[in-house]
Amino acid sequence: MRRVMSAPNAREQFSFDMAASVCGRVENLATHSVFTAKALLLDLRSDPELQQMAEDPDINVKHRPFVPRTSAQPLQKWPVFSNQGVVQ
Repeated sequence: MRRVMSAPNAREQFSFDMAASVCGRVENLATHSVFTAKALLLDLRSDPELQQMAEDPDINVKHRPFVPRTSAQPLQKWPVFSNQGVVQ
């Protein structure tokens, strides 16, 4: 998210919402159809500033779903699925 928000070739800094739309991920496309795969929650707990942005309705204007800071589930890591990033 940080890298997208501060893209050096952009005319101006991307908003949180724009960056979240670029960084959004979906369920494993190896087991789900492109048409039925659901979006995964944004997991921003490793960056307190981004987490705060996600929680602020004035910044997260599209109400993109995110993992709450109090969640006990393990942090998401890239790649979430073994086939992500593979061009077929």
